[in-house]
Amino acid sequence: MTETTYKILKAIEKGTYDRGIDAKAIALTLWRDDPEHNYLFTACSNQGNGACRGKKAWLCAGSLVGKLRKRDLVTYDRHCTGYVLKQAGRNALAEYEKEHPKN
Repeated sequence: MTETTYKILKAIEKGTYDRGIDAKAIALTLWRDDPEHNYLFTACSNQGNGACRGKKAWLCAGSLVGKLRKRDLVTYDRHCTGYVLKQAGRNALAEYEKEHPKN
């Protein structure tokens, strides 16, 4: 598991207790303070659903979460209106934290 995957799973884990988390919140969690990814929030993009500032950040985060959905670590819960962590995702987080303890 990469560091980015770990950050996404931790954000979704935190959001699971608050009734899910959407792609925009995941993008803010990942790249809010990262000057290297600042263009994701400032660029204006138009991909057929209207022009919107910051849309690239949501799309990138949604793409990353989609890969985690394919690995069956997270799911989209329509009742919670957001992504929630599955048991396999919790197990992957616990395994990663056991291998990489914080100092």
